[in-house]
Amino acid sequence: MNEVMGSLCGGLAWLMALAFLGCPGRTGDAQTPVQHNFQVERVRQLRRGVDLWPLVVKPASPAEERVNATLARINEQLSSELVDCDKN
Repeated sequence: MNEVMGSLCGGLAWLMALAFLGCPGRTGDAQTPVQHNFQVERVRQLRRGVDLWPLVVKPASPAEERVNATLARINEQLSSELVDCDKN
């Protein structure tokens, strides 16, 4: 379970940075950041006390698609680790 928490924390740091930067994109001018708002889906509960990471609704860029793919992998890993944990 500690491995899952470590990977979650690492992923969380990256996602928080992305969120605080407003998911910047770039225009033709490499010095001009583009502000982009995005919406995340409602938080779903895996089980009591354990929530899944919400995905970006209608990803508008490759970066947002990568974020969704990362979050989906983290959610799958968490679910799998909880099943293993419950067996022990």
